[in-house]
Amino acid sequence: MVLLGINLSVAHYGIGLTSPKGKLIIEFTNDFARTESLIDDITDLLAKHDLSLKDITKIGVVQGPGSYTGSRIACTLANTLNQVNQTPILGLSSLEVLAHQSITTKGIFILTFPRSKYDINAALFSSDGRTIHRMTSDFTWPLDIMAKKCSQFKESIAIIGQGYDSIKDDLLKNKALSCHPNTLTLTAVLTALEKSTQLSHPPILPLYSEPQVS
Repeated sequence: MVLLGINLSVAHYGIGLTSPKGKLIIEFTNDFARTESLIDDITDLLAKHDLSLKDITKIGVVQGPGSYTGSRIACTLANTLNQVNQTPILGLSSLEVLAHQSITTKGIFILTFPRSKYDINAALFSSDGRTIHRMTSDFTWPLDIMAKKCSQFKESIAIIGQGYDSIKDDLLKNKALSCHPNTLTLTAVLTALEKSTQLSHPPILPLYSEPQVS
């Protein structure tokens, strides 16, 4: 089985490959620095294992939320490969992949990625120590409102991800909160692809930021 993972939505951007001959990962400095040569990058990655595009058995693509441009390009590429080679594809939420990558204990967790200088993409998850559950759909959270709301939390809550650096000190004033900066890895994307028994019905579409909550 040859699996291809694509993430142009959130850091770390890149592509990853899992095959019987091993695993390869290429990371990019940003979401669109290599987009014009992305198909060549994938072809070169496959060639290192003596493979071609037709050998890919499943593609996992991070749909967002995250970079508007990166998410759109990644989904377009996955849909194109699906049409040309009938390769099955799986759309992945950046926040869900980060949750499964990062949550290892019981509790309630806020997963975040930056949306702009002033707000974040976020979602709440819970875990019983074995299974991770999504508590909310994705939403956009202005940082000033996030700081205000989090100051009212009484139960222990962990914040995982990026984008809240400017209010981190305010968040930590509440002893119920803990902050854990983390980024999405291509390894986590490939792991999600390996574990999934479901596929997406093409075409898959980018997951853009949801309306703000207050």
